Amino acid sequence: MDAVAHAVGRTDSIAASVPAVKPAPDGGETPQLVLPKASRAIATRSPAPAAASALTRNEISEMLKRGRDLIGTGDVATARLILAHVAEGDAEASLMLASTYDVAVLSKLKAVGVAPDPAKARAWYARAAELGSLEARRRLE
Repeated sequence: MDAVAHAVGRTDSIAASVPAVKPAPDGGETPQLVLPKASRAIATRSPAPAAASALTRNEISEMLKRGRDLIGTGDVATARLILAHVAEGDAEASLMLASTYDVAVLSKLKAVGVAPDPAKARAWYARAAELGSLEARRRLE
């Protein structure tokens, strides 16, 4: 398929998905909006996989290292953002994220401007325990 035909094909498929305006059936001035039917591919598509499942083990390790470094420098808020991307599917990341909400851990870090959240800490410790973290189980006791 040459570039022009390819572009025309793409334009046609885009045009097919744009709502059309039809004149009013009674000849009046109020037009009717006609929405296109969803294609079967769109209607049956499953949700996108979680972000962590799309990452390689090396990428997860790099994110864990970055989170650890940020926590070490006191930038807990940014560490939380990074760890949240991998914590759902990784025990170590879940444990580390939980610790960023843990009152006892935050007081040791002397983190400023970051609020502890015992409920989030418990939830992430529980997730880490589900993923096999013995340390998370110990902290939940």
